Amino acid sequence: MSVAAMSEAGKTGATSIPVVNDLSITLLPGRQSSSLPGLHEAIDAERLGFKRAWLPERYNVKEAGVLLGAMGAVTSRIPLGPGPLSISSRPPIVIASIAATFQSLFGERFMLGLGRSNALWLQGHGFTEQGYRATIDRARIMKQLWAGEVVDYDGPAGTYRRLTMIDRPEGLSPPPVVFFHLGGPAASRAAADPVWDEIALCNLVSAEAMAESIDITKAEAERQGRDPDSLHFIAPVTTAPDMDELETRAMVAARIVIGIQLPGMGDRLIELNGWDRDVVEDIRNHPQFADMNRALIDHSFHRTGLLGPAELVPERWMRHSAAIGSSEEVVAKLREFKAAGAHEVDLYGSTPAQNVRVIELWRTTADSKSEAGQHV
Repeated sequence: MSVAAMSEAGKTGATSIPVVNDLSITLLPGRQSSSLPGLHEAIDAERLGFKRAWLPERYNVKEAGVLLGAMGAVTSRIPLGPGPLSISSRPPIVIASIAATFQSLFGERFMLGLGRSNALWLQGHGFTEQGYRATIDRARIMKQLWAGEVVDYDGPAGTYRRLTMIDRPEGLSPPPVVFFHLGGPAASRAAADPVWDEIALCNLVSAEAMAESIDITKAEAERQGRDPDSLHFIAPVTTAPDMDELETRAMVAARIVIGIQLPGMGDRLIELNGWDRDVVEDIRNHPQFADMNRALIDHSFHRTGLLGPAELVPERWMRHSAAIGSSEEVVAKLREFKAAGAHEVDLYGSTPAQNVRVIELWRTTADSKSEAGQHV
């Protein structure tokens, strides 16, 4: 089906389901061989009433500017944005232009998720992981550009002289800028900077670890003179509702296998969740990885090819850091992240169609209210 046909189908198939104001979803996560399923997922996410949808960019068939534009074209209401974009992947004016172009086409439906990324993940790309100061400064430069300011800057984010956006969308508010981070103390303190409109943690971080990160961010915000209650926290949670054991292990355990082998980032994930180092080493030293010819497991194997190592992941790790089991159990687990301080939960891993029952149950619970006046 062409994008034009999808656009017509998506818009004529819209219903009056109320929008759930604290439940979003990540579209097309992980490795993909085609972008087209993402368009169907965007249509489904809008139809089901998710608040908004995120796209985790990869440098293959998931380039954010192109794919988010196509998603915007086949939908009419749902906000969309990268979740996250590596902040060094493009100069600030290019990222600012992606946001401005999207909003000029589709209105105030864009949100900009940014992260520092990981040096090994970006190895050989021509750009690399950024420090916290550079990350904050780059985000601030983008906001200055949207405001029509002329930027003169020389610092950790680079050197810019008389940088400005000559033309900008008229009558539109700039998009919210969201900081995605893993949840360690330094990142949690950086998240308190006023440049960030919202804060999202990494998926596979437990509710307890997220609560600790939120406490650090709020304390740092107060120290900086920022109202801690003004902060908006998002909890991405990998969900595997009503799936059998094999599907669940491919959805959750395989992602844990991928996550724990990332240098630095993997060790932080292990530390935050309190996972047993002996078990971690057994997984890392699985015979399947002995002859791996790439630095990253994720670049050598799809999740479904990691079921052997995934068998070593304890079920308690999956239940601790993700939402698995029946839809009722998944919703109960998601509520733990709300109780830990998240204002919004972002479903990760499974598709909108796989979460139909989850959003139905979520909508009927007492503290999940629909946005007044907003309908799909």
